[in-house]
Amino acid sequence: MLQQVVSHAGDCVRRKELSLVHVEDVLLGSAMAAVVEVAKTLPPAEQDAFRADLEDFGKQLGELHYVSDLKKQALAEKQLLLVLQGLGRLKSHFPAAIIQAANEAAEKYVCPVHPETTGRRLEFCAKCGRELEQQVRLVAGRTNGPYCSVQTVKAVIRADEPLVVGRETRATLRLTRMDGQEVFFTELIETHTRRLHLLLIDPGLTDYHHEHPTPTSTPGEFEFSFTPKKPGTYLAWADLRPAPMGLHEFAAATVRAETTGESITSREPSSRVVVDGLAYQLRFDAPELRAGKPVNGHLRVTNPDGSGFQELEPVMEEFAHLVGFHEDRRNVFHFHPKGAPVRNEAARGGPELEFIFFAPQPGFIRLFAQVQMGGVPKFASFNLQVVP
Repeated sequence: MLQQVVSHAGDCVRRKELSLVHVEDVLLGSAMAAVVEVAKTLPPAEQDAFRADLEDFGKQLGELHYVSDLKKQALAEKQLLLVLQGLGRLKSHFPAAIIQAANEAAEKYVCPVHPETTGRRLEFCAKCGRELEQQVRLVAGRTNGPYCSVQTVKAVIRADEPLVVGRETRATLRLTRMDGQEVFFTELIETHTRRLHLLLIDPGLTDYHHEHPTPTSTPGEFEFSFTPKKPGTYLAWADLRPAPMGLHEFAAATVRAETTGESITSREPSSRVVVDGLAYQLRFDAPELRAGKPVNGHLRVTNPDGSGFQELEPVMEEFAHLVGFHEDRRNVFHFHPKGAPVRNEAARGGPELEFIFFAPQPGFIRLFAQVQMGGVPKFASFNLQVVP
């Protein structure tokens, strides 16, 4: 645990992002308390020396936090070397086998969306195809147990006026931790070229918007705008990965309207739709979609003459983003094509993209495929039915 905290603090110093050093405070406190307990298991002759080294390490790390808060880059770099030396002295009290086990535990990775999926860095999740890019952050008391996702961020949206169909709405998204502390923009881990995504949908699950709120001068507040095409209070989810744990979260909120929203219609399963002359075909490698069962999916885009369309442009480092909304209006899903992110803006994709579909609960899902061509985003929607 201490090794991870020091490693991440060091990364912040090297990236000159000193304001992020304090994000490790909660895990640091947990780690220090756990190591104090470990000291009780050492031979009596070693306990005093270990406690002295631990106290010195704590002072050096505290000094690193202090100079980082003051934005003193040069001092932070010097102090980091002292912290690393202190960690080395703590390690010297333990046999090589223990240090090796600590190294292995500290280098486990999980899927940010499905943290129960573990493996080596940059392997792929069996449930969504995403890279295992998030290091498992160890927490005292469950370092060897299941790594569960816990909601840590709350979202509230306020607008100057209620939503009106066809009129642009400017609104503010406020993000706070469960203890009420503001979530700073720098505390969010960048995912698909953005630190913060906002997914909005009307009650009838037909008018989908994908926005990127930007930070205001007020800590924890982000501004955005969109133009609703349907009546009713819109549902919204802040799609984010807060540090230090780095796990994917959807923080739910609403954007108020004084009109009544439409009900969900057209529940009949659909797998083909035509948008601006191009046909979008969805198929799965299973006769039916079952809750809790991952299944391979394929999105194929074709020209009017039936030939494959191969000019899909990267949008947020993917050739497609697939976002689904459950009929319960509480659950949202976000999938991407298999493979590594597309970081070459000149790359082109298609005609077929493969992805992994996974829904934990049964029910109706409206799935939207977002692609881009000619710099313009395009959206195709499908109806899916997930059985128990």
